[in-house]
Amino acid sequence: MPIKSSSTHLIKSNYFEVKNEITIKSAELITKAKSTYDIVLKKKQNEKYDIEINRFKFLVNGGEVENKFPLVSHLYFQSIFPLQFFIENETLKLSNYKEIQNRIAKIDNIIIDKYKGEGIHYIRTAFLKQFEEVEIANDFIIGLNFISIINLTLKRHVKEDHFYFKWKIPSVGVTFWKLKMEDKKKDSVSYSSNDVDKSEFLKALNEYRTQNNYNNLQEEELNVESSFLAAIQFESNSLNIVEANTNCRIKFGKHFDYQENISIKSVL
Repeated sequence: MPIKSSSTHLIKSNYFEVKNEITIKSAELITKAKSTYDIVLKKKQNEKYDIEINRFKFLVNGGEVENKFPLVSHLYFQSIFPLQFFIENETLKLSNYKEIQNRIAKIDNIIIDKYKGEGIHYIRTAFLKQFEEVEIANDFIIGLNFISIINLTLKRHVKEDHFYFKWKIPSVGVTFWKLKMEDKKKDSVSYSSNDVDKSEFLKALNEYRTQNNYNNLQEEELNVESSFLAAIQFESNSLNIVEANTNCRIKFGKHFDYQENISIKSVL
């Protein structure tokens, strides 16, 4: 049985609206997307897990996902909800892996009966790979950016003020940061960094460029600008989120420019 975290009693159920805006400029390509969705965080009593997170009303650029490939990706991804977690050492840990696997299997049967082709095979293979083992699935889900933000909120009462932190960039991969906790008050806290791990990010970026037939970049060629800021407001001294605003920016010379903003706001 996992050791319960001291954070558990400081959380209550809540309903949030999420806005997520991303802009990526890479080589000649500029990609912009805005998604909105609601998440429900439920605190459970007398259960084997501590909290449950569900997602509803997912929209991209103001509309439902309709085009074939994005729709298939969305159907797979939506099947993982609801997510259930233990809280151990002020960190979320996935607790309903088997249930998620069963839901994925059901939607997978529907998709492979309805859709064919190399593109569908690529999406299917990449997604299912993330759920082959419980440890891989846990890393994948904890790495979702809105889950990463919720994980940060759990750390407001810990003694440490520096944290190693991962942040995922769509298509490119995971970036690594060392965050500093600052502006810690009764009802708010913020985490910031201006130092992404350049070598690890360059490795991921070059893999992305190779897949898209662009030349690799050398670290000495790049004028790297990076910043991360998460500002979180709470109800008094608890862990109940009122609002969390997060901004991440990485610019590597003229070759790559990424910016993402995520707003999580309580509506209760």
